[in-house]
Amino acid sequence: MSVAPKIIKLNSQTAGPFNANQNIVDFEIPAGMNVSLRDSYLAFNCVISTKEAGDNLTAANGEGVYPVNLEWTTAPKLKVPNVSLIRDASISCERRGQIENIRHMDQLKTNLGYYSESIVAQAGNKYLDMNPFRQDTDAAAQKASIFRELQKEGDAPSRNLTIAPIQIALEDMFDFCKTDEFDTGKAGRTTIRTRLNIDKLSAVQTVNPTIAMNANGLKMEGTIAVGESYDELVSAASYKSLEQSPFHVGQRILINATSNGAAFAQKSILIKSIFFSDENDGKLSIQTEGNWVSTSATELTDIVLTFVAPGDGNSPVVSFLINYAEIVLKEVSNPQGYDEINFNTFGTEQTNGNALTSYRNIFTIEPEATNILVLFPDAASGLLSKTGAANSSYNLRLNNEDLTDNREVIFGTPLDKDRVNIGLTNMGVKPRNIQQNGGDTTTISGNRYTDNTLDTRIIAAPLRITTQQKLLQLSADDANGIGAITMFRELPRVFSY
Repeated sequence: MSVAPKIIKLNSQTAGPFNANQNIVDFEIPAGMNVSLRDSYLAFNCVISTKEAGDNLTAANGEGVYPVNLEWTTAPKLKVPNVSLIRDASISCERRGQIENIRHMDQLKTNLGYYSESIVAQAGNKYLDMNPFRQDTDAAAQKASIFRELQKEGDAPSRNLTIAPIQIALEDMFDFCKTDEFDTGKAGRTTIRTRLNIDKLSAVQTVNPTIAMNANGLKMEGTIAVGESYDELVSAASYKSLEQSPFHVGQRILINATSNGAAFAQKSILIKSIFFSDENDGKLSIQTEGNWVSTSATELTDIVLTFVAPGDGNSPVVSFLINYAEIVLKEVSNPQGYDEINFNTFGTEQTNGNALTSYRNIFTIEPEATNILVLFPDAASGLLSKTGAANSSYNLRLNNEDLTDNREVIFGTPLDKDRVNIGLTNMGVKPRNIQQNGGDTTTISGNRYTDNTLDTRIIAAPLRITTQQKLLQLSADDANGIGAITMFRELPRVFSY
């Protein structure tokens, strides 16, 4: 009879909270365990706080609940995966020493992900992502958030979550961790050390009031006559499902209207409850908190709701804190007893083209290296690999033999895409996304990959194994100058107990 596997959570060896100065986090897997690293992950608990401000937000009806997420500070539109939180990482064990040590894991895994993860997968990971795409189904094109629990119907309040882990699968970090069985009884205590990019991330409010909704927008239905209740509103728009609704319980909204034929002073209120019914043509019944009309002799017409939007003077101050971290392990209940684990790791070399428009350099490569990946991290983000000018090109030679058929490969051309496909496939990375673009999180699906400032350019090439160190010549031309360069060499390894 099979035994259900145990899930074990262990706190990090480094105590939180973590910040830009305290950004090294160590985890340990104790000796004597047999775990599936493939099904295990790191969890960095992140709390995003909002503090309301502004003259019209002083009503004594509590603070609003805002949709929030994290973004890459110097490239706010760029879609970044959870693994970009980790700049460098290593894994080692007591009896065999270092297993993998990858510098600039953020650059490596982020740019590989832009090619290996399909468009559908990128959009479908919103329930895990710290930085998801906007939702096409939401009338306001808001983002899903792992940091908030938003109630779109009923009177249960939405919540700011204090337990909101940013999950990073170990197999997304290390190829070694794709194994489904790792015996620390043989390997000894195992340590994973991470260096975090906390200083590169910012917490932001994600509501987007500028995207067109339906013909009625955020208009409310009809007129509130003198003597009628002012705290009940009905949407003029009809919705096929709650997923299309831009409202949630506890949301801060601004009411604009005409009062007795004159302009009505804008009021800031909270939504108390929302009820949705197909019998009411899919319209929303919205009840608000508090008494926001000063006199009962007021007739309101042309009622329109607007959101408290980032930068409008009423938006809250948003901040985040990673207060603790855990490693979550899946224990193997019926181990097979592996003697060794085959995997690939990466060596990292960094240099700079110093703005040369015609860059030439020779790199010394390990004899066993099977592939190289060359990235050009842009100056703004230090993350997205891109070139500056149109018709930028490159050429590779290995031990004085051409790897590109004696041709200059122009980035973005069919030849370039073919070379990238060959290189990634040889690395075991299946290209599932041909957009060659990081993706824009500020817009909806039809426009996600149209911003050419987010285009990504990489060099990927297979290498033959040699008996001695090999020399790789890189030639790169860019009219705007070559900046930072990060070269990753893929190295096969065998771990034996």
